[in-house]
Amino acid sequence: MTKSISEILEELNQPFDPEDVKWLPGVFMGQGKVQALAYADPRVYIDRLNEVLGAANWGKSYNTTIATGLTKVVKQYQKENLVFP
Repeated sequence: MTKSISEILEELNQPFDPEDVKWLPGVFMGQGKVQALAYADPRVYIDRLNEVLGAANWGKSYNTTIATGLTKVVKQYQKENLVFP
């Protein structure tokens, strides 16, 4: 069954399991308070994309420019090239 864009977005917007969410101290707010920053291991995001879209239906790429007028470095990463311990 083919999913509609709204169905895909709804599934991608579901909250992650609280056990998958980690916290880091962020901006110091003063008076002993620190803003907490939530994050998850990249594998959690990969699992969500595999579950919603299918393992063969997504990928990612990054383009990096070192400086204007100099050589442009392009790095592309495909899911099948990623290695996780």
